[in-house]
Amino acid sequence: MVAFLWVAVALIILPMATRMVIDNATAFADYSGVGELVMGAPLIANALKGQDDIAIGNLIGASIYNIAIVLGSAGADKSRRRGRARLCAINW
Repeated sequence: MVAFLWVAVALIILPMATRMVIDNATAFADYSGVGELVMGAPLIANALKGQDDIAIGNLIGASIYNIAIVLGSAGADKSRRRGRARLCAINW
């Protein structure tokens, strides 16, 4: 029962998250001077070629990479502020 609840929540949040990704990618393209076409061309090209698995893999891989960069930089910044720079900011 709980799994169905999580799926329902995910299906409600998914369109909002997709809109946020598109809006932020557009804003980043405008800020960095890179055209929107250049930002979205690889995903659209793979999807139009029928390579849906590659397009989805690109999205998932980019998401994992972005999360790792954000968490890693936040952890490095936090350990630097404490005065002891460590390779891993997680206390085991």
